[in-house]
Amino acid sequence: MNIKRVSILLGLLIQLGGCYRISITPVSFHNLSDDRPSLPAFYAFKNKDPQNSGSFNPYLFNEKGIWESAPRFVESPFRPLNRVGVSLFYPAETSANPNLDESPEIISADKRWAAKTFGVKTFNDDLDNDHLIIRDVDKGYVKKITVPALSNGEMWPLFWHPGRPIVFFMVTVGDTTGHSLELWEYDVANGIFQNIGDTNGDVYLSHDGKWIMWETGPFGDNCHLNPPLHCVLLCAYSIEKKVNYRLTEGPSISAFQCWKNN
Repeated sequence: MNIKRVSILLGLLIQLGGCYRISITPVSFHNLSDDRPSLPAFYAFKNKDPQNSGSFNPYLFNEKGIWESAPRFVESPFRPLNRVGVSLFYPAETSANPNLDESPEIISADKRWAAKTFGVKTFNDDLDNDHLIIRDVDKGYVKKITVPALSNGEMWPLFWHPGRPIVFFMVTVGDTTGHSLELWEYDVANGIFQNIGDTNGDVYLSHDGKWIMWETGPFGDNCHLNPPLHCVLLCAYSIEKKVNYRLTEGPSISAFQCWKNN
């Protein structure tokens, strides 16, 4: 293959969005005790024995990265805990727009960028039916980018990073035998996607914009609970370092509640 032909092929790949693709493999997990990251404190409910009708109890993940019981925490769970480990928690917009291929736009905090998703639902997983549409609000420039996800075409934007042009969104994965959700990140400045991980749909951004707390979904379950239950582990994603940390162990079901200084 001569140099001219190679150049033409590379040009076509760039036009098709090929340069924006990376591996669909999720972001790796690092050891919390080795890296010792500075995570913000938060409250969560944990059920350490879900198959034996164990109950949820409140815990605090403190500033030192240590779990401690929080019996004085009396805030009511904001969602039914008996659905955690059983159901997926789809974004609220899906209940209002269940049949729309194109999502509403979400605008970045600085009003500079807008993002929406577009997917064509199919019966089989397909690599080219999901698109992220980024709009430069000032210039009116619009870019439609293929999302490198093995999805069935359902996807939703979540939120923008508070200080950087990074947008977070979710896609549905799976087939008629079962579904799960994947959390994704797209960096507008660098044109890079990150598959953060398989989630049940509960995702929370820290106030400083450095961390995302997320709960694992059924496709990421390695705890061997009896269906319909699946383990739900709490994970933290470092937006700056692009690594994940597992904060709970299985077999257990955990549910994030709120940041300590909420």
